Amino acid sequence: MAKRKHEVVRPYAPDFVSASTLAYRLDVSETKRAELEAMGKLPPPVFGLDGLKRWYWQEVETMVRGVGDDTDAPTCSTDDPFLIRVKTRGSTA
Repeated sequence: MAKRKHEVVRPYAPDFVSASTLAYRLDVSETKRAELEAMGKLPPPVFGLDGLKRWYWQEVETMVRGVGDDTDAPTCSTDDPFLIRVKTRGSTA
């Protein structure tokens, strides 16, 4: 008898995740996941070979981290001494 999805232990996480796995990996309820999807806070799903909705996890991670999206990025003060040290360490001047 085949094991159920929740009984299978994999050494890696799947690249394309279902709605329930997406909610689990984001540590939110499935209702909250649906709300985030409706608000456009998640990338659009793709439809796998089985015709079911799946999310590409790398795109989800990128969107959650805000990589490449400066619209909601926190602003940093240019007077912050720590940031000034970090920026000047990388320069050759």
